[in-house]
Amino acid sequence: MPIISTKYQINIRLVLTIRLISGLVWFGTVIRRLGSNYGNFEERIATMSEGTTIFPELFMNLAVDNWFIIYLIVITLEILSSISLLTGTLARAGALFSTLNGFGIGMAGLGLGLIDLIIPWSVALLTLVLFLFTHPGRFKGVDSILHEKNLPRILQIWT
Repeated sequence: MPIISTKYQINIRLVLTIRLISGLVWFGTVIRRLGSNYGNFEERIATMSEGTTIFPELFMNLAVDNWFIIYLIVITLEILSSISLLTGTLARAGALFSTLNGFGIGMAGLGLGLIDLIIPWSVALLTLVLFLFTHPGRFKGVDSILHEKNLPRILQIWT
């Protein structure tokens, strides 16, 4: 049972707006990361390892050596969360992926500058609200159709 009551039309519009904006932000991030030179991901990992971090030096050396694997994990999370939030398919899982990705990027400092750290953190907080307090895909999303179906229990949690 969601905590935010959706019997009022304004709350439904609010949940839908937050879901779509979050999906568009992550989709834009995917487009930027798929640009030339993988969105300078390798350079950002190397720069991050040279500065002061909370991670041990061994972990940072592994991250620099295996930057492409980290890139694939990050881009996969961003693709899954953006598609899930934009279409409303298993949108609670997409909100969880988006929250984890946003906090992870914000904590690791993988943004290009200050604005690229503020955006993931703010979107992560919004999607955390979606994940904890609502069922975002049930409003004009594929989850509204899936909710009525006889799905396995594991899938019913995420719709």
